[in-house]
This record gives sequence, C-alpha cells and structure tokens, in this order.
Amino acid sequence: MASRHLTKSRYIAGLQCPRRLWLVVHEPLPYKDPDPGSPADIGQEIGRKAHLLFPGGVLVSEEPWQHAEAVARTAALMNDVRVPAVFEAAFEYDGIRIRVDVVERRADGTWGLREVKSSSGLKDNYLDDIALQAYVMRGAGVAVASIELLHVNTAYVRGPDGICWTDFFTRIDVGDYIAGKLMDLPGHLPAGVGAVQQFMVQPRVRATVTFKSAAASLAGSSVTLDAGPGVVVDYAGSTGADVPILGIATMRRPTARSTGATITQIEAFLLSQPGVPPQLAEEVRLLGDLRTTLPVPVPPGASVRSVQVAGWPGVLLADPSNAAAAVVWEDGRGLLHAVVGILDSQDVLNVADQLG
Repeated sequence: MASRHLTKSRYIAGLQCPRRLWLVVHEPLPYKDPDPGSPADIGQEIGRKAHLLFPGGVLVSEEPWQHAEAVARTAALMNDVRVPAVFEAAFEYDGIRIRVDVVERRADGTWGLREVKSSSGLKDNYLDDIALQAYVMRGAGVAVASIELLHVNTAYVRGPDGICWTDFFTRIDVGDYIAGKLMDLPGHLPAGVGAVQQFMVQPRVRATVTFKSAAASLAGSSVTLDAGPGVVVDYAGSTGADVPILGIATMRRPTARSTGATITQIEAFLLSQPGVPPQLAEEVRLLGDLRTTLPVPVPPGASVRSVQVAGWPGVLLADPSNAAAAVVWEDGRGLLHAVVGILDSQDVLNVADQLG
C-alpha cells in the first residue's frame, strides 16, 4: 500500500499534474543513482559544495526511508549550540516529510532556511518548494526568521587559485515572496463571497530620514522606518462583479528606530511644526508610545468596539447601516491583520476568527 505522507517532490508533482502525483505515489520508478555528468548528478555535487559556505555544519546522513531517525538526528543537532548549520535536515508536520538543504543557526537563536539550486536564478516553482519547507519547519516549532535561495552566480570567473565557492554562489533573500505563499486563508466564506480575485505582495521597504541643520535640536539625527512584507488577498462577489467584496491583509508590524535624538524627541519636534493642526497633534500625543500602540483610523460615522480575534485584542469598525465592516488586530507573532468587507460585522468577525 502506498504511503499517504506528502513530500516536496510529491507536492510539486501534484501542482504540475494530478495524474503525475498519482503515478509518483502508486507506480514510482525504482530508485537509482544519477548518471555521472547528468543534471541530477551536477545538482547533487553543487549542493555538497554549498556546504562549504557553512563551516562546521553537520550532515544528517540517514537515508530517505529512515525519516524518523533523520528527524531525531536533526533535533539533536539543532539542540547542540556548537553546531552552526545542519545539512539535509529532516522535519515532519501535518503528514508532510521534508529534507532541507541547509538550516543555519542565527545569532539571535532563530534559524535560516537555505535552499540550494544548480540553476542560474530564481524560478517560480522554486518558491512553491521553499514555501512548503517553511510551512513544515514552522509547524514543527522551528523559528524560521530568514529564507534564502543559493544559486549559481553566472558572472563568476574562476581565478588562478581555484574555485572560490563563496563567490561561486549568489544568495538572495526570498522571504518576501514566501510570505504570500504562506498566508492563512479562511476555509469558510460568507454568503455572497466568491473566489479569490487577486493576490498582491508588497516587499519589505525601508525609509530613512536625516535631519539637517534647519532642525537645530535634531541636527544629524535620523529615523529609519521598516515596513513589510505585506500580502493582500481580494475576493470577488459570487455574482461575478468586478468590485472586490472581501479583502484580507497581513503584514509585519512596522518598526522605527532612531540615531541621535530619541523617537519621542523627534515626534515632539514634528508635531510642533507649523501646519500641524493642534487637535491632530493632541490626538497623536494621547496615543502614547507608538512602538506599543497600534493607531486605527476611524471613518466619520463609523461605530467602534473592542473585540477578541482568536484570543487576540482587536478593533471592529462598522458603518451605520452595518453593510460594511472591518476588523484589525495584532497576533502574538508581531503580525498585523485586517479583514475588510462589504459584509456585516458578524460575517467579518467570522472570517477573522478563522485566521487567528
């Protein structure tokens, strides 16, 4: 009887063609080592060379059919703070078994997922592969804070002293791309809501403002804002109208840090500038520390009340007729969520509760 577990190869096969997935599971080809010089053989060799970028890393050498032993070996290595990286790390979650090319220990105690490819760049199907790995690792309790793809650097030229493997590979951050693949979506939609209309992914952005001599008290100080990545999903109405009837957004909480003057001093300076309405300045001051307080704009005439979304505090807004509503909340992972719809407040809350 065929095993019911999912793997990376089965997952990708299923995305490409359901019949191919059936064949991979029920009529698999016998395993054999790749022929010397074949693309598969070259890919394996490049994967091994990538290990040189992580000195001190340890290989999980158990065979694919020894998955339980490989998972145990991986856990033991990750619990050993002397091990900076684990190669062919094994994980299992939700009936899915994976081996990760490289799991890299980070200085803050989190982990980096590193996928190695023998190609010359990023391809769409790589993202599905990596997203599945991130899903399983996080589901298994691993704090994955960084996701990178390592591929061949086509601009590299070998020098007289041999191959410099650090320069041979290009490392690119694909965390923003993966965020869109891993976004939670509701399993049950309110009446009148149809299929997903579009996905939009906003990559991570950073902006830095430096104060010049015109602001004497802040001269030389700067403030840096980081936002994203963020993902927005729009749902069409079931009648086929072009106007989205439901929107779901998720993004990391924006952060701000300063050099020179403190954030509080910079805020006081900006609010004291001519042209800032006194009432607005006072409302901003009443918010307190914006690093711990999430401001939510309220449209005129809208009702506002505090709610709980899967145990997390949130704010529910609704128009006077309750024909449109929105709920905003922050979960314990530092993620901001919003559900907005041309729906009544209970329908919006029901969607939000499914996302947690």
